[in-house]
Order: sequence, then C-alpha cells, then structure tokens
Amino acid sequence: MNTIQVLDFQGHGVRTEVRDNKLTFALSDVCSVLGDANPSNVVKRVRESSLHIVEVDTGYGVKPMNFVDERGLIRILQTSRSPLVESFQDWADERVEQLLSGKTVNAAGVVGGEDAIIAQAMGILDARVKAAEHALAIAAPKAQVYDDYMTSDGSHSVAQAAGLLTQSGIVIGQTRLFAFLDNIKWTYKRGKTRQIMQYAREQGLLVYRARTYPDPITGERKTADPQIRVTPKGLEKLRIKLLPPLTEELAA
Repeated sequence: MNTIQVLDFQGHGVRTEVRDNKLTFALSDVCSVLGDANPSNVVKRVRESSLHIVEVDTGYGVKPMNFVDERGLIRILQTSRSPLVESFQDWADERVEQLLSGKTVNAAGVVGGEDAIIAQAMGILDARVKAAEHALAIAAPKAQVYDDYMTSDGSHSVAQAAGLLTQSGIVIGQTRLFAFLDNIKWTYKRGKTRQIMQYAREQGLLVYRARTYPDPITGERKTADPQIRVTPKGLEKLRIKLLPPLTEELAA
C-alpha cells in the first residue's frame, strides 16, 4: 500500500504521495478545493505523463485514484476560475519547496518548520491564556497570539499574513488585505500585476520572492511574477493600523 499523507489547506484535506521524489496531489481533492464537482472533466486537461494511479484506502475499500504531479497541478490551476487558485498555488509551492529542501512534510506542514513553530506557539499561548488574570481574559489573547507568531523568522505570503492577523483578533482575508495594502499605498496595480511601492520596500515592510514553475507542456522551469510577501515589521505595522490599542479595548 502506498504511503498517503493528508495535508491541510484551509480546512480541506488534500491527499498527497511522494512519487520519484516529487510531491503529487489527489485529483479529486484538488477539485474539491477549487469547487469543481466533476473530476472526470478536469482530468482531461492534464497530460498523461503528469498522472498516475494510486491505490487508496477510502474507508470503504481500496480504490484507484488519479494523482497529479506539480506540472499537472499547474495545468489545472491555469484553467480554473476559483478564487482560491492563487492561495492554493502558494500553498502547493511551499509544500514542494519543503520536499526539495529535504524537510519532512506532514499534516501540519513541516517538522521543525514555520507551521510547526506556530502550532507549538499556539499550545504555549493556550496555557498562558488560562493562567491570565480575568481583567485581561479578552484583550490579552489577541496580543499574545500575535506576539508568539512574530517569533517566527522570515516573511509571509499575503494569505498567511491575513491568517496571522485573524488569529490576533483582526478578521481579514487575502483579498481584503490586498485591497487594504493598495489603500494605504504600500502596493499598487500596474495592469493585472500588483507591485510594491518604493516606500514599502525601503522601509522593509514588504518584499518580493522570486517564483518559478514547470511549463505544463515542455517541463522547462519558467519565471513567474514575483510573490509579494509581508515582513515581520510590516505585519506589526498592519496590526497597529487595523487593531485598536489594548488600552482602548480594556477601557470599553
């Protein structure tokens, strides 16, 4: 029986398998994430060389399932109209990068990686919140969750930044956060591409991360538009802009 790992993407379980040192994804799970109810139509978009069959124990018996490699996944995402395409692509890219770097991919993300650190921080935070004084029972968790997350080094995608801000008490999604970045003049649209304002780069609030992808036809690595990422400093600035000071919350 093949070794199947179920990774979490925004509450969706995505079954994966490492095949020839490449991370592959269950086609039916990808369709579920993208809101496509008919995988038999989606599979027609994928080249046969990007597909393989895996015998999967579904709980109702062992059944053959289509899995797609990174090239096949790119092909599917390029033809999807789902609003989750960009965030799912970022998530898949990170899982593939983790595998290529030799880290162990598990349901939480990466053993010893950022996701594991966050999970550990959440556990520590939960213990601290239970011991907090009653007067700070509402305000303290918001600040502490954010502080624990900020101990992780490195920048975050806008989708990840939105998730961290939500955990700190600011309910915001990727689309709204991008609109807010445009509004405060940290980013701007040039045609269909969003760019970082010079000020935000000079102040170390936002950075670019280069991205590549395999051409779905030739397999050649190509350069994609760079990803806009939020630095820890930028995340702190955004929290200040979006969340009232704790003293105001306690006085309310």
